[in-house]
Amino acid sequence: MKNKITHILIIAFILRLLLLLINNYVTILPQGDGDAIVMERNAFRFANSNDLNFSLIFSQGHYFLSYLGSLLYAIIGREPFIFGLIMVILGTLVVKKIYVASLLLWNNNKLAIKVAWFAALFPQFCLHSALILRETPINLFLILATISFIKYWKHANIKQLVWFVFYIIVATLFHSGVIFIFLGFLLFSIIGKKQNQRGKNKYLRKFLVPVIIVGSIIIVNYWGLGLNKFGGSFENISDQFNKMENFRSMGNSSYPSWMRITGGISDLWKIPIRYFAFLFSPLIPFLVKTPTHLIGLIDGFLYLLLFYRMNKNRRIINFNSAAKAILIMSLFLTLVFSLGVTNVGTAIRHRAKIAPMFLILFLPKNSTFNNNPNYHL
Repeated sequence: MKNKITHILIIAFILRLLLLLINNYVTILPQGDGDAIVMERNAFRFANSNDLNFSLIFSQGHYFLSYLGSLLYAIIGREPFIFGLIMVILGTLVVKKIYVASLLLWNNNKLAIKVAWFAALFPQFCLHSALILRETPINLFLILATISFIKYWKHANIKQLVWFVFYIIVATLFHSGVIFIFLGFLLFSIIGKKQNQRGKNKYLRKFLVPVIIVGSIIIVNYWGLGLNKFGGSFENISDQFNKMENFRSMGNSSYPSWMRITGGISDLWKIPIRYFAFLFSPLIPFLVKTPTHLIGLIDGFLYLLLFYRMNKNRRIINFNSAAKAILIMSLFLTLVFSLGVTNVGTAIRHRAKIAPMFLILFLPKNSTFNNNPNYHL
């Protein structure tokens, strides 16, 4: 089995490297303009600046990756290919960690191999790994957080809970919305079944977890870490949301104006539509406006497949409390991101941030599981 995962990782690396070479030396890939170009240019600008505003860098997620790139440029000079190569390596590491997370969650190596293949060939993972975008670092820290969560949940290991919090905070430095996974965790703690909670487990999950999670949120809010999307703190979320909804997105990929949420309670019926559009667009007919949008259909169909399989195996997921927690946290993140997106292109990129959590819940047919809580990787 080790040979199989090694082969998968080699293929994943080669595929991502080829895309990087194409983007740098042949033609710009889809999503390779715009943010990807700006982030590389900002890295070069930061590397040559003697007056960096670190509070701005650590509060604005779209600057954080550029700042890390500037550290590289300060050593080797402006080498976009090397910067991109690091992204390729990180993208390949994401595939490996998705495999590890699936194996930890289901104790089934055959299933984990299938999930690893899916991750290695997943179009958006391949594309983002060849571009200088935030998605790949977010994928990495989100799946690392998920691995730590699974270990904590199975073995009541407080050290793993601390690592879970740490990885989420780092991911938040790249994008504000990731912090809401903590609220998803608290939501599961409230509505989840209180099974197998005895002794140390019961104490951790009933008392210590809420203290650690709420404390982490307070710290992030106090320092404004990555919270530029919310105006620098959670207190400004409502105002920032209204500004985004009132700003009309330009271009032919923007959502129709009737999908904007501007009327409070009277617009609640739009939330499920925004949720569906975020996950599966441009499968919705009125969102496909140009031939180039057809490329997004592949991505939308893959998410449709993921959710179809999760629905078919909902009893298995419900039986595994760690899997159920991951599902609730990922769906809560999806809700947050769906409310902050107003066009198809941004939806495709943003849902890719959460995709690692969905992938490890993907259960092919005829899978068998070892649900022994004492199983170790």
